[in-house]
Amino acid sequence: MSNISRWALGGLVAAFGVLLLGIFAIYFVFFSGPDVEQAARNSSNSHRVEIGMNRHQVLSIMGPPKRTEPRLQQPGTVYVYATSSLASHEIAVAMGPDSLVATVYHGY
Repeated sequence: MSNISRWALGGLVAAFGVLLLGIFAIYFVFFSGPDVEQAARNSSNSHRVEIGMNRHQVLSIMGPPKRTEPRLQQPGTVYVYATSSLASHEIAVAMGPDSLVATVYHGY
């Protein structure tokens, strides 16, 4: 085998190694790990939250939120939860001024 052939073969092996490493990195970030598992639980649990539930019921189903925000155009609070990194929006539970669930956004 000539030196050029060995060099080309070595380059292909190196490129394949880099490609494989990239695939594993993408898999880990998007499809495994504790953050992904938590996001899956949040998504599943958000479908159990119903309009009219009180704050205690929501927190017992969803757990503590990632953050809270004031509602934009109405009085109340929004509990924001992490969702899949592939989702376009976060999961949000909007609480009205009476501390009851007004709306649930499932983070699609």
